[in-house]
Amino acid sequence: MDAQVRGDTQPGIRPGRARSRPRELSLYTLLTLVPLLALLPMLVFSAYLLYLFSEQTRIGAYRELGATNAALATLVEREIDQVHQTLAFVGQGVLGAGPRSAQARQLLSTAANSQLGMVGVAVIAPDGEVLARYPDIGGPAHLALDPDQREALFAGRFVLSNLQVRGITGRPGLMANQAVAAADGTMAIVSAEIATEHLVMLMRDQLAQRGAIGTLLDSGRRIVARTHQPEAWVGQMPSKPALDALNSESVGIQRFANAEGTEYVWAWSTLAQNWSLLVGVPARDVDLALRRSMRQLLVVGAIVLLLSVGATMLVARRIARSVDRMEAGMQDIAEGNVTPRSHSGIRQLDQLYDALVDAGRHVAQSLAAEREARELADDANRQKDVFIATLSHELRNPLAPIRSAGGVLSTGRVPQERTKQLGEMVERNVAALARLLDDLLDLSRVTTGRIELRMGRVELQLIVESALETVRPLLDAAGHQLRVDLPPEPVTLQGDHVRLVQVFANLLANAAKYTDPGGSIEVTAQVHGPVVRVCVIDNGIGLAPHDAERIFGRFEQVRDASSRAQGGLGIGLALVRSLVDMHGGRAWVRSAGVGQGSTFVVELPVVP
Repeated sequence: MDAQVRGDTQPGIRPGRARSRPRELSLYTLLTLVPLLALLPMLVFSAYLLYLFSEQTRIGAYRELGATNAALATLVEREIDQVHQTLAFVGQGVLGAGPRSAQARQLLSTAANSQLGMVGVAVIAPDGEVLARYPDIGGPAHLALDPDQREALFAGRFVLSNLQVRGITGRPGLMANQAVAAADGTMAIVSAEIATEHLVMLMRDQLAQRGAIGTLLDSGRRIVARTHQPEAWVGQMPSKPALDALNSESVGIQRFANAEGTEYVWAWSTLAQNWSLLVGVPARDVDLALRRSMRQLLVVGAIVLLLSVGATMLVARRIARSVDRMEAGMQDIAEGNVTPRSHSGIRQLDQLYDALVDAGRHVAQSLAAEREARELADDANRQKDVFIATLSHELRNPLAPIRSAGGVLSTGRVPQERTKQLGEMVERNVAALARLLDDLLDLSRVTTGRIELRMGRVELQLIVESALETVRPLLDAAGHQLRVDLPPEPVTLQGDHVRLVQVFANLLANAAKYTDPGGSIEVTAQVHGPVVRVCVIDNGIGLAPHDAERIFGRFEQVRDASSRAQGGLGIGLALVRSLVDMHGGRAWVRSAGVGQGSTFVVELPVVP
């Protein structure tokens, strides 16, 4: 009976005959291959993360290069604007004092030594007569006006020539021409030769610590200044890839070889006078971070693979022995005489796979944290570079007129009326410096929490009147039309009188700054229950919707062609919001869009 049952449970098996089997792998071999299969998803995932990281690194590097190009473009344009203002000032002074006077010679000497790169200055009459020149090295008394000088004379504006192999000193350089008119209507041209070496040093000061190359081209696409080997390339044409890039679009970033054949990543932009500025960094520097990450991935991956294979071989051997023991007792198990023994190898393999998944998760988190930290560091470096470049030129803008006025006054031969004008000019520029430093100190105190408010009961009408008195010279100078609409009854606030005056003075100064001359500015106030809402409305350049919140950040400004020449550090509105927040209020801005004006709103609690 038992034999019959055993025979029924194993049909088709005949004693003495071995059934052929396909070729099989041992359990030890299969378990040894498990780490390779488990590591494959992690390696694919890590490769994908590395690709994303490399793309973010490339984008960050390109963004930083674009910001460097924009900062350097602003620097060059402001340097040219300083030359423009200096020539206009010198021309007016020379015509007013007389071209042959000692004061005229002093003015020309001061301009030529103003650290603006001017190596020679001359005042020329419309008929070509040289009225005055510095340095006085002789030369013809009459000159034939070139096309740039004639354009400056007839158009009555500032004209910067392309690179010329001539000039007042007989050397290659740039000619800056400014038409001026005396009080009696006499016209003249102030021409100054700008040394290309000055522009080279200007760009080197900004790019020396970055290992970048800066190249400045005139409207004829000829190299005016180059930070690397300028003596060999000034006056030459750039490489063909550079010309193709400049002709394709006015602003952009591309990767191509420079004139020496070395591959660079270039950012370029178009300046005034249809000039162009290129800033490039070696492509190998951009690729360095990616190559380092790939090497680290390969080394770490090889180490992890070796450790996993070794550990799995030990575990596989233990599991194989356990399986061998189970196989040895299969007959007893089949008869039901022996309880099957469970082996722990499967659990360990599952734990190993879970560990690999966790390792991949940790790798992803580490890469994400590193990418975020890098983006923050890159953003901080860009803000620092733009802020330092802007601050240096904001400090130099008032210093140049002060230095020129000091040079004129030092002669001791200035008429009383002219002395008064120079004194007022010095006073205005010193006040501008004082305001700039005060704003920086106030922003530092607000940021570090060291500012203290002297709270008391103050009236809104007195605060607005004090703010208007502060910015009245700025409004009058621009010819703005001002309208003030305040409640007839007194509105009492609990706050610091001085700081609230600073809030509204900054808003009014901002409106005057970004409103064309002769524009309209309006100040209104209305009480809405427990708060009063004060609005400063202008019909200036306005702003895009995405800039409405950004402009209240530190060192932020509206970036467009019409506002770049206005200057400033972008801290006034940051102070406004911080001081309003400290008074328990709110500050925001509304605008219908670019060119549609702006409305800055300040809401403060009212004392019952």
